[in-house]
Amino acid sequence: MIKQNKTIGDYWENKNTISLVDKNLRILETNFILKNILKSDKLLDLGCGDGESTFHYAKKVKKLIAFEKSNYLFKKMKKRVGNKGKVTFINDSLVNLNEYNFYCNKIVTQRVVINFMTWNDQKQIINLIHKKLPKNGKYLMIENTMEGFQSMNRLRNSLGLESIKIHKWHNKFFYFKDLLKFVDKKFKIEEINNFNLYYFLTRAFVNTFAKFSGYGNKIRKDKIFEITDYKSRILHEKFNEKLNFKDNKYNLFGPISGFVLKKI
Repeated sequence: MIKQNKTIGDYWENKNTISLVDKNLRILETNFILKNILKSDKLLDLGCGDGESTFHYAKKVKKLIAFEKSNYLFKKMKKRVGNKGKVTFINDSLVNLNEYNFYCNKIVTQRVVINFMTWNDQKQIINLIHKKLPKNGKYLMIENTMEGFQSMNRLRNSLGLESIKIHKWHNKFFYFKDLLKFVDKKFKIEEINNFNLYYFLTRAFVNTFAKFSGYGNKIRKDKIFEITDYKSRILHEKFNEKLNFKDNKYNLFGPISGFVLKKI
């Protein structure tokens, strides 16, 4: 039985909660998904939040199901995305996913599964997604991994910077090696996209001469980040694939990775 944490639920009902402050990282995430969806797709966006990325997916695919538990975020998302006849809105927890009898050939999660606070619960969520997809359907997974996060903090520490902290009360990062082992019998891994260069520039290099602190709506940062984050995104788009970060065997730097998983 998958456990639902009331404290985490209340967190996402709070109008002051911000899912991802870094708008340029959001663009990189969204573009990764857009690259892997087609006009003919029927897409399920699980835990789609306030619809900032969902809005763009809806414009591209044939059919979209927007699935969000938080009442506050659901209302905000529905208003943002709009309904031109090809969007279905579902206000429910994804633990109830298989109670719905709709068809989708692709499923997206963006930093959603990490809100389930045990590895066992996370595995059950992945199983639900696997069950919902047809054969050869694809799970487009953007989630956080521990190895890349630790690699980022090791470099920060070597530069005299403090470690960035995990919000452990509502996030449980995957261990990359455990995730790969678990999905091995269920999915073929077609692509792994790491946001290495962007994280290196924005979380390490720029931090050596500019100040950034806090999280969510409590962030305090120097104005230069408005320029450097954008320029870092452009550099990442041009050069990320040409770089290797050898701090760990998985070539991970920074917590977030994108996966294209094809159901076996």
